[in-house]
Amino acid sequence: MVYFHSGVSATINSSFASPEATAPYGASMDGAGNLLLNCNNTRLYRMVGVSSTISSSFNHSRDGTDISLSPTGDLLVADYLADKIIVFSGISATILASFASPDGNVYGITVDFSGNLISTGYATDLVYIHSGIGSTVTSSFDANAAEPRGLALDTAGESSFC
Repeated sequence: MVYFHSGVSATINSSFASPEATAPYGASMDGAGNLLLNCNNTRLYRMVGVSSTISSSFNHSRDGTDISLSPTGDLLVADYLADKIIVFSGISATILASFASPDGNVYGITVDFSGNLISTGYATDLVYIHSGIGSTVTSSFDANAAEPRGLALDTAGESSFC
């Protein structure tokens, strides 16, 4: 199931079944307000707005755990088995670049308002701040959580991870 909450609360505004039998591994929104779902680790779905209607989908053939979008609209996928972050051209199956994560297993990714990639390290319990969308890490800090996975920023730039 996919659930939409009222802000950051327990109140559910709406819900619908995942496009696949398993729950999505990662979710993001594109610039037009369409929900993106990474399902079954290898298939990305672009929904029409926040609904169960599928606009498009493609197989990205990666073992993705989380997804995000770069400031230019390129899809980013955290590939935990290959220990890489993959950059796709827009929201398509065309790979622009890939680079090793700073940790043995990358699970959570997002991009801050300055265009810097932020990733979580499942093996080290660290959060890494990258320089732009690349492998160079400018700083890191303890996640204060065992095996951090999901990662998001609110509109004030505050981070949340689990």
